[in-house]
Formats: sequence, C-alpha cells, structure tokens
Amino acid sequence: MRARLLLAAAMLCTCPAHAQIACSGSLQPWTRIELHLGLGIPGGGEVSPAQFRNFLEGTVTPRFPDGYTVAQATGHYRYKSGKIAAEPTRVLTILSKAPDEAGPKVDEIVKIYKDRFKQESVGRSHRVDCVAFD
Repeated sequence: MRARLLLAAAMLCTCPAHAQIACSGSLQPWTRIELHLGLGIPGGGEVSPAQFRNFLEGTVTPRFPDGYTVAQATGHYRYKSGKIAAEPTRVLTILSKAPDEAGPKVDEIVKIYKDRFKQESVGRSHRVDCVAFD
C-alpha cells in the first residue's frame, strides 16, 4: 500500500527533479547518487584494495571522468537467507547535473559490481542537493 502511495505522489509531480529545490548564492541543484558497495564476498573473503581500485579505474572512472568520491564505512545487511552481517563497505558518491544521463551509467556500475564480486545487492540512493565547486 505504501509503495502505491509513493508511486502516486511521484506521478503527480511533472516537474524536473532539479526544479523541486531552491538553492542560494552560487549553489546549484545537483543529483547526488550514492552506492553502498559491500566488500564481503559470499562464501568468504573480501574484495581487496587492488580489486576495488581496478573496479573504480575500469568501471566507474570511464563513466564519470569528471569525478566521484569514495568513503570507507561499515555496512550492516540482512541477506535473503536472514543472516545479518557487518562488513567493510565503500560508499561511492557521484554528483551529476544530468541525472537522466547518469542513471543508465549507474545501472551498469551496479550490475558489474554485483556480477564481479557476487553481491546479492548494492544499496543505492538518489537525492537533489545544493552544490557548488567554488
């Protein structure tokens, strides 16, 4: 029921996402996309720093050559099996002025990460923030 209400509310707004936020001064609306990339590999082991760096260089950078940010975190996740795990995680943040163009690129990044590192899921969020690069 909640999903239907959210969908109905989203369909009521026909304005572009960037028009929904007013920014002051030199700040402008940008879409912030965050991916939560768990480093635990099912069956044991972790994505190594070299493997993650190669993923960034070969998969993320070609799609977002203007830049992105990676932060270290600890993620807690409930697997479909019901097991709850805490694992090292990387939060990949991408800022985009063109969210319609960024979306398919992010879809590719998620698919490649899940396939390469046997992940059950990748956390993903989108929001509009006021941003400036002064």
